[in-house]
Amino acid sequence: MMYKSKKDMLIGVVIWGVALFLLYGVYKAMFIDVNIVGVVVMTALLVLLVSFWFRTIYKIEEDILHIYYGPFRFQVVISEITSIRHAKNIFTGPALSIERIEITYSNYNVIQISPKEKETLVKQLMQMNPNIKILHND
Repeated sequence: MMYKSKKDMLIGVVIWGVALFLLYGVYKAMFIDVNIVGVVVMTALLVLLVSFWFRTIYKIEEDILHIYYGPFRFQVVISEITSIRHAKNIFTGPALSIERIEITYSNYNVIQISPKEKETLVKQLMQMNPNIKILHND
């Protein structure tokens, strides 16, 4: 099953604000300063940034949680997940929302994701691995 990322307005404003700034930089480098290197670099950064917005998804296939974050891909073996807890964080993880799920797996590795359907995803992971502990924030 595939889960889309929840998208917060704050993160959207940051991503699209930087994207507009880069777009202006591309325009300026193409038509005002005529700087080909600048055009290439800023276009690459623009495409990378926008890809995060449109390509942040989470997919469960067999015993693997596939995490797609723009051009980056991560895999978590579901049978190796030890715990899940709800977290609020803006800085880490392939997520577009402050409200996240923190997944701890194999030897204390941690990743944070922000699916729109958090509860459904957690239930599916729990069905596949009933040994997952749900941790509560104090």
